[in-house]
Amino acid sequence: MWLRICELINDPLTAWDDALSELLWMNERFSDSYTLSVLTTSAAKDMCLLMGRRWPEQILWTGGYLRDASLAEAILGDPVPGIPFAVISRICGMDCLGNVEDREAFAETFSKCLGYIVAMERTADPLLFGKECFTDQKVLLFDGFAYYGDPEYATVMVLRRDGPGRWNDILRGLAATVYSAVHWDHHDIPWREALLLTDAQAERVRVAMEDESSASDEGLERRDPAEWAPAVQEDEEYPLNPTVFEDLRASMSIPRKDSLEAAIRIHRGQTGRRDVPYVPSEHWCANYDEMTREQLDYYLSWRGDVLNGVYRDTDRGYLWLMLCEVIDEEDYPERGLAVLNGMLRAYGGSSDSIRGLILRTCQDYAIATGQDPPWDGSERDQQLLLWVKLDTIPAGRIPVEMALPFADPGVRAYMKDPSDYDAAFNIALGALSSDIFDKTGRSLAECMTGRRRAVCRKLFPGLSSDWGSCSMNICDIRPTNGGGRILTAALKAAVRAVNIPQGTRAPRRPAGMIDDGLLLAMESELDAWAERQERARRVERIRREAASIVLDRALVTDAESDLAAVRDMMGTEDTESPEPECEPRTQTASEGTTGANPWDDLASGLDDGQRGYLAASLEGGGEAFARNAGSTAVRFEDGINAVAMDTVGDQIVEDGNVFDEYADDVRRMLAAHPVMLGRGTPEEEGD
Repeated sequence: MWLRICELINDPLTAWDDALSELLWMNERFSDSYTLSVLTTSAAKDMCLLMGRRWPEQILWTGGYLRDASLAEAILGDPVPGIPFAVISRICGMDCLGNVEDREAFAETFSKCLGYIVAMERTADPLLFGKECFTDQKVLLFDGFAYYGDPEYATVMVLRRDGPGRWNDILRGLAATVYSAVHWDHHDIPWREALLLTDAQAERVRVAMEDESSASDEGLERRDPAEWAPAVQEDEEYPLNPTVFEDLRASMSIPRKDSLEAAIRIHRGQTGRRDVPYVPSEHWCANYDEMTREQLDYYLSWRGDVLNGVYRDTDRGYLWLMLCEVIDEEDYPERGLAVLNGMLRAYGGSSDSIRGLILRTCQDYAIATGQDPPWDGSERDQQLLLWVKLDTIPAGRIPVEMALPFADPGVRAYMKDPSDYDAAFNIALGALSSDIFDKTGRSLAECMTGRRRAVCRKLFPGLSSDWGSCSMNICDIRPTNGGGRILTAALKAAVRAVNIPQGTRAPRRPAGMIDDGLLLAMESELDAWAERQERARRVERIRREAASIVLDRALVTDAESDLAAVRDMMGTEDTESPEPECEPRTQTASEGTTGANPWDDLASGLDDGQRGYLAASLEGGGEAFARNAGSTAVRFEDGINAVAMDTVGDQIVEDGNVFDEYADDVRRMLAAHPVMLGRGTPEEEGD
């Protein structure tokens, strides 16, 4: 099969149309084989890009090749083709979709409703189809095939789901709305996502799901696709789904460590222009000494963008050099880990090798600098990473699935879905870690008992660095020793906090595992969290029910007319005596006032430290701010969200990040009420 495809793409006597037809025939003929289906799909998609054609629905969803490009093809299609459930689950990223039983029916309803939303938007201003909603991505064609001509590149249109076009909100809101219509009695309905649609979009979805006659396209005047199709991306705009190219024909030589370190220090701090086009590095491990002027200009431009959180297409050579530069900088470890985590989020989907390179660099850098390392869900080095997370102050973010193998296995019987307990588990661990540190000055890991063993980990394999190896003595955590009892107690407390309000079976109170004072600290934090969660659910349900209320304006008008007629007949307006005027009442200072804007009330209810934490969270530095303030991010967020629930009606910050839907409101609030933090003692100012 591979050989036949290579013959088709290299035979000058075979027309492109004939080659594409044969590829589509082979794809249909061997659709039962996953490997052959993906192989023919990749070649057929590259052929379509080379010919400038749209991808047929037959190959649209097969394989993982340019997933967001397939989504763009579907949304720009007329009509919108059916989207498989697996694609819906991936793009929405909501755990509750795992509870859907009839997935084909869910996908059919989702696709039909999305078609109605797209058709409605095409009749109005094309806000969802402007150039800011899509981006162009350059790809290497026939990669993996024996193509004997010059390398062929093509530009494919990719949907910017997290861009200004609100496509991410529309897709998540649509999935949550369809899910809530089928699982109204469930406790896991994502109410916030269900309210992301506009009123007009939600009405079209409701009509479509009720199968009313008005759900047809009657009355929707269709435009010529040329009138609303997105324009070509301009040079100064950057894609939100960047790619790291891997050219197997590039030079594999590794630069000398001493010369590379010297070159890194010479070029540190240099900046480049923002409009420099991409130039391949032509190296597997790029080096300043071997770069051309064009390559150096692009690398400096791309490096400056990465440091500012903007990610463009690049290749493995530039990426390798950037990783070496980040781990070489020792002055600001928090900044370095933030840069590495941003690169992992942006480029982690390029390929398994690229993700593995960046992930291992992030983990090693966090271990070497005493920070919270990321975890990819694999069993490799799981206990080591868990130990490092428990040893940081405050404790790192620990997923439930990471801790389950080291806790009492009987807790699993009470858990519906491990991901439902992540927030409660980390709140319990955070309270436990904070209380232990206040009393003993030690971390959770230092309090664990059990057999210790030495672990030697080679840091930054494949990169040019002087870090060498790192040796640590970690506790062999088991359910029966001190570490296992701590994790079991936190898990039981988290499960009880989630299950008891819902009336489901819960484990016994974890008494006897840890000190009663530590247990009370965990339970008080979890009770406050459960109360806030229940209040948020009630607010979301009230909002949803209020949004579904539709007044009959005709009946209201008739009632007003009848009331006016009765007044005229009874002569009430002539005989009514005027009410005595009340003297204006001056409000005393003790009574207080309530501002017309709830964000002003929120700002008044927060102290300078909490407003400072919000400002730092907008820049991604919430945890560092809390650490410098001698507190924890959990305590700041609990206080802020408690005031936000009473004023704004919703929580606004979690895990060091302000929710996207409230980010602009928080910025306006902070601009109107600037943070006035103390400057410190005179001795500190003098220093």
